[in-house]
Amino acid sequence: MSDHDSGLSRETMCAQARRYFDAMCRGEVRPALYYTEQEQRLCGDGIVESDDTVRSKMRSKELYPQG
Repeated sequence: MSDHDSGLSRETMCAQARRYFDAMCRGEVRPALYYTEQEQRLCGDGIVESDDTVRSKMRSKELYPQG
């Protein structure tokens, strides 16, 4: 088993992702970045971050380049 192999089948992972997305749409769970206090919202194409969050991330990447 590789580091990236969770042992779950593709169908199982797709079903879990669908249930998680549906729960987010119903407001039952928060998106992943909610707990980092970065703003984001659901839209038809996925999750969209606020302009302030994007600017903050860009500033961070400029100050602390990773390569």
